[in-house]
Amino acid sequence: MKGERVLSVLPINGGGVMRAFFTVFLCIFCIVPPLSAGTMSVTDGVYTPFSTKTINDQVHKLASDLNDEPMVKLAGNQKKMATATNSANSTLFLQGALITALDTTLVAGSVGTGVAAENLGELPNMPKNFKHGTDMGSSAAGGGVVASVIFNPDQISFMPKGFLISLTGGGYSMDGIGGNKLSYESFLFGMGVRYKLIKFGTPNPMAQMRALTVGTGIYRTSNNITYVPDDIEKQTEESNGFYSRSTTALQFDINSTSTTIPVDVVTSVNTLYIFNFIAGVGCDFTFGSTEIDVSADTTIDSYDSDDNRIQTDNPARMELRDSNSKASAPVARFKTILGVGFNFGPVKVDIPVAIYPTSGYTVALVTGVAY
Repeated sequence: MKGERVLSVLPINGGGVMRAFFTVFLCIFCIVPPLSAGTMSVTDGVYTPFSTKTINDQVHKLASDLNDEPMVKLAGNQKKMATATNSANSTLFLQGALITALDTTLVAGSVGTGVAAENLGELPNMPKNFKHGTDMGSSAAGGGVVASVIFNPDQISFMPKGFLISLTGGGYSMDGIGGNKLSYESFLFGMGVRYKLIKFGTPNPMAQMRALTVGTGIYRTSNNITYVPDDIEKQTEESNGFYSRSTTALQFDINSTSTTIPVDVVTSVNTLYIFNFIAGVGCDFTFGSTEIDVSADTTIDSYDSDDNRIQTDNPARMELRDSNSKASAPVARFKTILGVGFNFGPVKVDIPVAIYPTSGYTVALVTGVAY
């Protein structure tokens, strides 16, 4: 049974530095999906009258041994990894936002990249999950490259004043990680709107508070990570002049989709015309899920005592069952937004951080131009 795919979140077809950056985060947080409950089941085969029962018994013994393998135990009931992955996936929209473009009078454009991480406190459990096939706890991370365009429609006569409208999109694809064991791809798009609640005066140009704004939007993110561990090989002892061996190729597939509606209040303070300090609070409302599938392709061969392969048109077959899990991020996730930025004429650089007190954070590096 040839497998499908696994795992979640990022964008850029980048050079060595960015590729290495994302590879490290993916390998640390995503390569070990903590699951628990897959079962190898057997359909008996038909051989010569003298070997049928012996070989079928041996195949059942192979299945029993495979069910004790941690990677098979990890298949199914992967709730904690699914939840962590969906949470990380839902926060990526922040990575394209040029927050300090609050005072743009016409248009601003930006490109951002960053990382979202969930449940870093569970990271020590990941090797244990991998070694023992348990679901003690899961960390997950994702990231990407996101582009955003911000419009100020104040110059349009029929549009209400004080709004900023943004369009955001991005994507990431990376293959061949860890000797072709891991691949990753994601896609993000959405739009947002921000309204200036208060526009502060400038009593001291050396320390100017920007407008206090409230923002919302709707963003759709999907991502897929495929992980292929080493093949598992098993062999029985010889009995009644026959022995059997199996080779099992597993494939883990995590597919995550999220629709996120953020609501936040944000402002920034400019000092010395160059430095910006960002602060805000908000809540993300997330709707979506992560589905994790684990599939197996098992080949079984049986031999006589002279190592001659037993031929049959109806061999015993093995199938992996109970290997699917589905879970969602919390619907409402409160956050604090902090960050710093820099002005170089129309060029702006933002480093915003969104902190989710219950689980994780998102860090971004955004560069753009505002007019």
